[in-house]
Amino acid sequence: MPWHGQTTVMLKVTGLQPNRKYGAHAHTKECGPKPADSGPHFQHLPDPVT
Repeated sequence: MPWHGQTTVMLKVTGLQPNRKYGAHAHTKECGPKPADSGPHFQHLPDPVT
């Protein structure tokens, strides 16, 4: 159910080892032919240092 100004992300993975930590991140744009096409990492609250 989409809401104005909000995004929902769902991730389903299989085959990972149990009791381990894994990381994930999102980008600000859609994937494209070049890695840079996806834009920078998404930050809900921008890092004031960068």
